[in-house]
Amino acid sequence: MIDETIQRCLILSFLILIILSPSTATVEPNSANIFDFIKDAEFIKDVSIAAVGAVLAFLFSFLLSQITERRKPRKQLSYDLEVEKGLVKIEKNIEKKVKTFYNNKEIGSLFHVICDIKNTGNKVIKNEFIRFEFPQGTELIDFYYDPKPERELDVSEVADPELQSNEKKFKIGHFEHGQKVGLRFILSGNVDIEPRIHSFNEEGDVEFIPRSISKALDERLQVTRFIHLYLLFIIVPRSE
Repeated sequence: MIDETIQRCLILSFLILIILSPSTATVEPNSANIFDFIKDAEFIKDVSIAAVGAVLAFLFSFLLSQITERRKPRKQLSYDLEVEKGLVKIEKNIEKKVKTFYNNKEIGSLFHVICDIKNTGNKVIKNEFIRFEFPQGTELIDFYYDPKPERELDVSEVADPELQSNEKKFKIGHFEHGQKVGLRFILSGNVDIEPRIHSFNEEGDVEFIPRSISKALDERLQVTRFIHLYLLFIIVPRSE
């Protein structure tokens, strides 16, 4: 929707520039081409005003629809996910000679999973369940919050008997707009860690997306607004 609107705006701006161009308004009296019948400067002026009015009406209506859409109630959670291998870098040629211990327990390769979840919508979200699924063959050896959630968020780990040893489940009881929860995991294993995140809300209608997508949507909206302002700049008459 936004991409199509941007293309239309660019086409309209090109047409307006042609209409308002001085070369277009000047027609040779003896020219024999398809525009010979347009010899009245007043007529060209009327056409230009009508075209400008149409474009302005389109821009204002679209801008109004975007503002209305932006203000609509929207439940949206965005997350950033990062996986770091090893807290200390070990060279390949000595890796087999080094043993890794965590909390006095010998482990294999160590992974640090960082996940930040933020309410990027404009409504309060209640009782949101988040389940983390890690690959088979990995061992979840520790977990903590960073920073520690405020009590009002009512964040807790869920003891679900259906959970596998490679899974963790949490509940966020009360999630206001702009609030963020940081979850950290320490895992051991000899396979690449690619966590999968599953969300569930009994009320439904909660969008759960990577933060990169949320940022991209915001950036596209900013580009659209810039094009609107640019079009207004080139088509609105300026006093000289």
